Amino acid sequence: AVVSTQSTGKFSVNETHTGFVAEGWVRVNDLESVRQALVKGATTAGCAVMPIMNRVGTAVTPPTHHYTNKLTHGYQVIIDAYGIANYQEINPAIFTVVTFP
Repeated sequence: AVVSTQSTGKFSVNETHTGFVAEGWVRVNDLESVRQALVKGATTAGCAVMPIMNRVGTAVTPPTHHYTNKLTHGYQVIIDAYGIANYQEINPAIFTVVTFP
């Protein structure tokens, strides 16, 4: 569910070395599943403190992410080899699926 941590994502330990801070992109639809995964991971690891997840506003344009299935994944790989569409641009792989020989 974490879309990207490449351009703006970072992982660090806080100043007192008692916590871990992570920043990354997550789709709004996936926020709850990420929150549940963090709680499950903390519980499994036996952490005394449960994770805190905050939504942080930013002026940075989010990365583009296209969900694919078994059929469309190969076409998406071909399109991504030429370049990835900007945020909120139409995905050209749709046309590739229809017109590819």
